[in-house]
Amino acid sequence: MLIAFVFEPETGHLLPLVPIARILADRGHEVVVVTNASGVETGRRTGFVVTGPGERADLVPDVIVRDRAETLSVGEALPPRAPTVTCSFGITDTTDPVVPAERLHVCLAPPSYAAPVRAGAPVRHARPPTAGPADPGTAEGVLATLEPELPIVLATLGTLHGGTPGWFEAVIDGLAGLDLDLVCALGSRDPSEFPALPANVHLHRTVPQAALLSHCSLMLSHGGVGGVMEALACGVPLILSPLAGDHHAHTDRCLALGVARRLDPGGIHPALVRETVVGALADSRLTESAGRSAGEIGGLPGPEAVACWIEAAATGSPPEQEPP
Repeated sequence: MLIAFVFEPETGHLLPLVPIARILADRGHEVVVVTNASGVETGRRTGFVVTGPGERADLVPDVIVRDRAETLSVGEALPPRAPTVTCSFGITDTTDPVVPAERLHVCLAPPSYAAPVRAGAPVRHARPPTAGPADPGTAEGVLATLEPELPIVLATLGTLHGGTPGWFEAVIDGLAGLDLDLVCALGSRDPSEFPALPANVHLHRTVPQAALLSHCSLMLSHGGVGGVMEALACGVPLILSPLAGDHHAHTDRCLALGVARRLDPGGIHPALVRETVVGALADSRLTESAGRSAGEIGGLPGPEAVACWIEAAATGSPPEQEPP
């Protein structure tokens, strides 16, 4: 079976789908990634065959898996009546067009998080996969540099937004010297840009986020869907600084669920960071709400179930029995 995963170039929307694609490939299916010109490099990092503009005229998949955020233009050259499974991450627009030949809408978020979906097919919820296999050894390497009795705060702007002016500087200056360990995943920035660091600040270009979060007390983020779902799956409350796109919608949803506080990126400064983080760490309601989200996420079907649904979508309705 040929399965085409269609996405626009947002890394955070592709990487959570990679574990599902790998399961399908391990079952003997041919998996291709379809994207536009700016997404080709991201697609290649998955290890799958990638088709960009002008390369998909002869591609006839048995089933298409679309990211709901994809505007349909990326995959417009694909057969319009090919069976389609749409994946969303809890935030959708009810004015979105109905996807042609949609057999199933998979929401990779718990029901309490999800917004109403305008879908032309049944909706099923599944556990959001992590962006890649956790590497416990690497996580232990990060943890070995920290004080074992202190709370750990993870700060990240994901893969695309690390260069946001002043954000990491305000976080580092604001949390310097507090009784906590601050781990910053700088992304596109180099740790050498921060030569004089307080003892409780630890800089990395990347960290094994899914593995590290299970040890964290709080996460500061831009509200990208991958990080939000990984934090909630671990019961970790958030402080969110939305920067673009669906970051604002995910931030609003987290605030409504009581699992996050907002830190305006436009007015960020060290004193505000310190006040917000100290208040969040002392707020047991945040932790309790995040814990409820973790329990709900943990009870959902996993990526193996989603892979079965995708296989079934090529020929008929999703299976009644759901693997864990």
